[in-house]
Amino acid sequence: MASPELDVATGLSMTLAGTSISSREIEDFTLPACEIDEVPSSHQGTTECLTFIPADLFDGGYFECSVHHMQGYDYFADVGISGACVVTCPSGATVSFTGFIKAYTPRSSTLNGPMLADVRIRVCSDPVIVDA
Repeated sequence: MASPELDVATGLSMTLAGTSISSREIEDFTLPACEIDEVPSSHQGTTECLTFIPADLFDGGYFECSVHHMQGYDYFADVGISGACVVTCPSGATVSFTGFIKAYTPRSSTLNGPMLADVRIRVCSDPVIVDA
């Protein structure tokens, strides 16, 4: 039985390492957050508050999305695929970065609804966001 069409963002697309995921397959997504570590710089002579300095390297976080899981799809083969990732929004704005698929997690589903899966992509470069 075919999965019913769901109301998803028209025109949303994503490519990773040259492989395209169409807008019909993407339910939602979360853009990566950027974070840096803090390095403790307190010493025995510190008399008040602990002191910290920012680390030189940042953690690009994860790009996460929910997609339609296709029956018979060998998702174990895709975990670990790396390359350039470009997300194109319906407005024409793009988000691009390099990364790899860290996790592909099928979710439980309703009997009449589509099977969904969560995809987690590790961001390995500074994301570039370009307005339309």
